[in-house]
Amino acid sequence: ADGRWCVLSCGWGAPSFYVIDLEQKIQRKLTSKVLSGTEAPCFINGRAQYVFVGDRNGRAEIWDVAKEQPFKTIELGTEWSRKSIASSASTHNILAIGTKQDKMLRLYDVRSWECFHEKKFNFQGDSIYLTNDLNYATFSGWGGDRCVVLKIE
Repeated sequence: ADGRWCVLSCGWGAPSFYVIDLEQKIQRKLTSKVLSGTEAPCFINGRAQYVFVGDRNGRAEIWDVAKEQPFKTIELGTEWSRKSIASSASTHNILAIGTKQDKMLRLYDVRSWECFHEKKFNFQGDSIYLTNDLNYATFSGWGGDRCVVLKIE
């Protein structure tokens, strides 16, 4: 987030993740009652107030760090082709989520949690980066083009 905090997932089959205060040398283990594992965590808007964390079954939760509990669940769908959240990034009220099986990049408005844009690519979306000015997004993964740079308008 701001250089003071980081968030780490425990991976497939482990529904926990860690929020770490690097300056204070404190780590908190948070455990989901919904997710099958934890993948692709990120701080919403780059601040350590809220954390996004997904799983390999197309589900994600948004957690309030101070309260140590989730307040929102996002379901990308139940069919196999929409599962496996592999990457995420957030800035300026936008949350970007990349998935493997359906090879999609989805953009959400974090004020309403509504998906306002979806785009399919010919690779599995393993990595997303949003520039701080929100002018560009990079999306990369395994297979196909492997990396694209998108101008956000």
